[in-house]
Amino acid sequence: MCVAILVALAIGALHGYLSRPLFHNQFARNDRMVFPRWICAPPAWDVHGFFAYADYDLNLIAAFPSIPVREIHPFFDDVSSRQACLHWNGGTFVLPRKESTLLVYFRDFTSLECPLAAGRAEYFREVFTRQDEVTDLLSGIEAFCDSGDGTIVRFIRRCRERLASDEPSAGK
Repeated sequence: MCVAILVALAIGALHGYLSRPLFHNQFARNDRMVFPRWICAPPAWDVHGFFAYADYDLNLIAAFPSIPVREIHPFFDDVSSRQACLHWNGGTFVLPRKESTLLVYFRDFTSLECPLAAGRAEYFREVFTRQDEVTDLLSGIEAFCDSGDGTIVRFIRRCRERLASDEPSAGK
């Protein structure tokens, strides 16, 4: 009986470790918990409150350059092992579980995506959050994620054009 209980507890702990939700980069335990759990770090944001989440293992960044962080419900629901949802006042953003990708979401629930060089998601999150008052989320992504081949620079230009073509989305 004791062995069965120990096996069940071990399986539960292992399942908790293996089923990591998106953007939950730290596996930790506190005094009120028997087993550790995945913890979601707060998003990185600029002085306007526009924000981005980073998933280190997948090398995935989900950026929201037209939605202030104060307008979202900052939690993720695991819909399945392939996606998660971020709830916002106007509805729900479905975030896919993709590797080495930069996703930029807009107020109309559409998105653009671009390949991301290895290790850039963690680098972006660590460096961006150490900066004093980053004035523009997209400029921060461009500065900390570009791998030198111009892919991110061209992609950020497309995102800026998209924001400019939809003035209410740009918050103007």
